[in-house]
Amino acid sequence: MLDSWDTGHGAGGRGRGGFTLLELLMVVIIIGILASIAMPQYFKTVEKTRSAEALQILAVIRGSEMRYRAQDPGNAYTTSATNLDVTVPTTTPQWTFVVAESTTAGANAVATRTITPSGCSGSTTISIDLDQGGTCTSCTTVYGLPATCP
Repeated sequence: MLDSWDTGHGAGGRGRGGFTLLELLMVVIIIGILASIAMPQYFKTVEKTRSAEALQILAVIRGSEMRYRAQDPGNAYTTSATNLDVTVPTTTPQWTFVVAESTTAGANAVATRTITPSGCSGSTTISIDLDQGGTCTSCTTVYGLPATCP
């Protein structure tokens, strides 16, 4: 006859009714290590997605600025969004936009990040050269764009 404590695992053996504290601790440690590796990459990917919004709006601004300049007798860009033939936001939850820094050749349209992302320091911007269409950023490590516009 079986004793009430005997679970059938041999003579005097204790049965396992669950996980030990050590096993649970090891699982938590492994999950923590995996999370510490994955989270920085996740945040970097999210920030790159946010930069796609800025690049898209900057491209629209550039196209409209090119049309404005072609029609302007002085062959100049405009610094006012109301003069453009498209409606572009001056701010979004993530970015603040400047249509053109100046009216002369070589001007840039600039998007400034409202919150400095992890891995960047100071004011974070993405710019597009209105003449050439090249893009650049003040935070090359996160956005993967060059530091100077081509």
